[in-house]
Amino acid sequence: MARPLRPWHAGHRYGAITTRRTRAADAAFPENCLLGRRRVNATVRRLRIAESIVNSMSEQVKPLQSQSGHRLRISLTSVFCLLLIAVLVITNLVTGWRLLRIQRELSAYRPLPPKEVARQFEENTTLGRISTKVVDVRYSADKDAYRVAFSWRDTKAAETWYSEVDLASNGYGLYGGVIRSDAFVQPLERESYSVAVQTPSPLSD
Repeated sequence: MARPLRPWHAGHRYGAITTRRTRAADAAFPENCLLGRRRVNATVRRLRIAESIVNSMSEQVKPLQSQSGHRLRISLTSVFCLLLIAVLVITNLVTGWRLLRIQRELSAYRPLPPKEVARQFEENTTLGRISTKVVDVRYSADKDAYRVAFSWRDTKAAETWYSEVDLASNGYGLYGGVIRSDAFVQPLERESYSVAVQTPSPLSD
């Protein structure tokens, strides 16, 4: 036959042990809560301290970053300005060279300036004891010719003479004429003297 179960009571040894343990845990619960709360508070304080340290370090790093970024922007701006100046200088040089070539090409198809006519005329008519000076230069578009008024001085005769000569175009940039004044050609022992001025060649540098 089965034995009847014995009821649990305060005097039973297993029940007493369980009861004592539960009471001990209940008594220690407030202390454990207080200890856990202290640990949590200490951890929170440490986290706040670490956060403040990180914030202070970031505040110190920001000015350095801003200064380095500012310096970088200044250096990039300087490089850009130097490149821009170099490009402008090169562009001006190339443009000036092209304009010079265009002017030389156009000069072959238009009349010479009066000063250039006078320079070439004086250079081509100053011979030996005769020294020539151009007094005036006139251009006729209808005839495509220059009329040159000039004077010359013979060093032996110590006199000054004046005359004029027309320089007509040959259609290829050359203007020529003939001086027939006796006072000019006699010292040269000639009957006449041919003189010419010309435009520069478009192929000349």
